[in-house]
Amino acid sequence: MASFSGVLRLSGDKVTIIQGDTKYEFKKSEIASFAPDAELEKNYWSGKITLNIDIRSGNTNQKDYTSQLNLKRRTAVSSLSLDYLGRISSKDSQEVANDHRINEKYDRYISRYFFWTSVFSEYYTDN
Repeated sequence: MASFSGVLRLSGDKVTIIQGDTKYEFKKSEIASFAPDAELEKNYWSGKITLNIDIRSGNTNQKDYTSQLNLKRRTAVSSLSLDYLGRISSKDSQEVANDHRINEKYDRYISRYFFWTSVFSEYYTDN
């Protein structure tokens, strides 16, 4: 499996990669994966953060805090995913839920149809 960087052009079933005056042409079926090329490490990363607060009052007072974080580092030959999900809930000032989950997964592309997950882990706590 080879790796190329350059400008990507798609036309029908044809993929063209342009590096200055040099052009490489492939069929789409020959491409295993592609990702944006980056000069800086931070450009390989993308992510999303979500924070939620839910406050209810009445016969009982309840507060729920949830957060979610998704980070991904993607290159043409590999993918790293990091995910976090957390929840803290209280009812009438007493904690009723406090759980956190962290997942990590690293994939290495072998071919167009196969990848190898060399590392996967999950940590979960529920207090």
